[in-house]
Amino acid sequence: LLDQVIASHEATIARETGSIASWKEELNSLVAQNKGEIERIDKQIVDIDDRLSKNYVARLIALAGQQLPAALLVLLGVILLPIGIKVLLYFVVAPWATARPPIRLLPLASGSVRFPLVDGIAETGRGKMSAVSQAIVLGAEQELLIQPEYLQSTSLRARKQTKWLLNASFPFTSLLSGMYMLTRVGPAGAEPVVVSATKDPLSEVAILDLSEGAAFVCQPRSLAGVIQDRTAPLRITRHWRLGSVQAWLTLQLRFLVFHGPGQLVMKGCRGIRVESAGRGRLINQSATLGFSANVDYANTRCETFVSYWSGKEDLFNDLFTGESGVYVYEEMPDLKRTTGITGRGLEGFTDALLKVFGV
Repeated sequence: LLDQVIASHEATIARETGSIASWKEELNSLVAQNKGEIERIDKQIVDIDDRLSKNYVARLIALAGQQLPAALLVLLGVILLPIGIKVLLYFVVAPWATARPPIRLLPLASGSVRFPLVDGIAETGRGKMSAVSQAIVLGAEQELLIQPEYLQSTSLRARKQTKWLLNASFPFTSLLSGMYMLTRVGPAGAEPVVVSATKDPLSEVAILDLSEGAAFVCQPRSLAGVIQDRTAPLRITRHWRLGSVQAWLTLQLRFLVFHGPGQLVMKGCRGIRVESAGRGRLINQSATLGFSANVDYANTRCETFVSYWSGKEDLFNDLFTGESGVYVYEEMPDLKRTTGITGRGLEGFTDALLKVFGV
């Protein structure tokens, strides 16, 4: 009985072993077949990648051949356009503008101004008229209107009040130029009032004396204050020049003229100088602070194209002509004050807008 059972199991094992062997052979054949299929697919993928890369390069070369000339022309235009504009302005616009007639605001006004606190200028008509500080002795009927940051020391006996605007007839001009909330200082006998910049280390102050009949063009933001008679305040008049090429070139369409008698307390970076206009004097446009209303005010092209093209010089310089008038300028234009449309960003636009209105 046991022999029969053992024989039955051995037959089953032999049968199963044969089945396993046949399954192995089929599996090996399938693996070999799939291996060949995988190799064939890999070759197809490599061929497709080669064709795609070649087509991409070809398309890229074709696209570059179509667009590259236009791109080079645009790049060349970007490089040459500013140079072309400067060439046009320097050799075409500037000579035409220089030939235009100058501006003379008040031909009959007196151009004589005095500098009571500086010796030697009255004789030569030119020189430095400013100092780090100025001591002012007010007359019995005089008053000083000064920006608080320029009031260094005063007498205890001097009466002080707040003057809200430099001139009530020019409210916006007073506000935009900083000539508001001024300190009004009264006389204190022979004791002086000392004015000096207390917040700007490079600023100097100068006193310009306008006699009766004298008229001086000045931007209010060049002022630190004024000295005037309490019963006869300093008179200011406005003069528009919309039809003048010179006014449009300087972006100053309105001029404010201060009429004597009175004194202007002017401020300037690193110092203020005065020069007689004479037969013609040139000055950097951004340095001009004011000029006598009876002189000829014009613009002339800068001397060399290279200096203008490289940005070292402006296209136009201010030109003043007149034997009986003077012009005043600061020795180093304040970098914080960027006049003209070439100023940077919103600040430059605001400065240009203020200059249009003579502020």
